[in-house]
Amino acid sequence: MVLLKPGNRVKVEVFVKDPPLVFNTSVHLCDDKTIQIAAPSYSGKKIGVAENTRVLVTEVSPEGLLVVDTCVERMTSKHHVLWILPVPGIEGIHRIQNRREPRYEVDLHLPWREVDSRDSGSFSLCHVVNINSLGALLSLDREFDVGEEFLVDLTNLVRVGGEIPEKKVMARSKVARIAGQSGSVVGVTFENLGRKERKGLLDAIRRLKSEVR
Repeated sequence: MVLLKPGNRVKVEVFVKDPPLVFNTSVHLCDDKTIQIAAPSYSGKKIGVAENTRVLVTEVSPEGLLVVDTCVERMTSKHHVLWILPVPGIEGIHRIQNRREPRYEVDLHLPWREVDSRDSGSFSLCHVVNINSLGALLSLDREFDVGEEFLVDLTNLVRVGGEIPEKKVMARSKVARIAGQSGSVVGVTFENLGRKERKGLLDAIRRLKSEVR
């Protein structure tokens, strides 16, 4: 999955002084190894910086912020003046989501399985760290990448709130961010829950509840 979409506008903080210089520019290209951004301009002139200069690249979207902590590996001016930045490890990529609901701290274990699993009765358990009706922070027994999906069985949790579902409440959970050093601790969004399921889930969480994040 591409980290930054070509053509998107981004804010760039350049650490050549304190506080850093701040510019707005655009993403030229991005793959799994490098990010190419248009060299920022000042007074109509393209700016150059030394190799290994630290930069923060921030992309704003309706879902929140994506912040990439990297450096300028080199510059190129073959067709456009570009800064070439290496894609950092997971510790240098930060996703800050806009939350429409508070997340509730919990300590639960719920069944999950692969979306395309042929055995619909084969589940493992995931540890739920925090949750609301829109998503959760989960620890699982395998690693995932951003954009991957799996199913979490919320049926028993919804019942805690007094709602007896007519059928299983299977939340299609899409990985929105990686929270730990590996991909086994993930923040997910619930993609397929209807209004009734979300209300039942929220009622259950509030009944359980400990402390609001």
